[in-house]
Amino acid sequence: MQLFEYQDFLFISYPELRLLNDRSSAMSFSQVKNLTLNVQNLPDMNHLNHFGIGFNHEGKLTIDDKKLDKTLKDNPAKVKQFFMGDGEKTGFATETFNYLKKTLDTLEGPLHLTTESLNKQIKILNKKMESAQKNIETKLKTQRDKFIAMDKAISEMKQSSNSLIALLTK
Repeated sequence: MQLFEYQDFLFISYPELRLLNDRSSAMSFSQVKNLTLNVQNLPDMNHLNHFGIGFNHEGKLTIDDKKLDKTLKDNPAKVKQFFMGDGEKTGFATETFNYLKKTLDTLEGPLHLTTESLNKQIKILNKKMESAQKNIETKLKTQRDKFIAMDKAISEMKQSSNSLIALLTK
């Protein structure tokens, strides 16, 4: 059975093995990154770039310390408004908090569901490894027993051969 056939078999036989982790972790990362790109409802300070915060070509967060310090010094009320918004739905920090609260929910959040899926997969794989190990041990014992029997038969044949040679040479 080829690998992709085996995976299909596993997913059909054990639907709980369908991992959420690849899609959900990529989606979560994308959502967080999108939050940093969201535009807030402030006319002259509507994006993190106005604070010197952005991403480089590798997708890593970058901060221009001088621009950030200047903005914090010159417009502290607007910075607060940008991050806090109305405190319920708007504002960068509020939106980020609400998203992370939903994402990290320990009962229904994607992180919890992914962890649960991975734990089920680990249990299934551990059972399969135990079964495979027992199967290997059984086959090894069978082969060892066959080898011992064959070795014994060869030894007996050599003894018989030596006895016959001894009788014929007398």
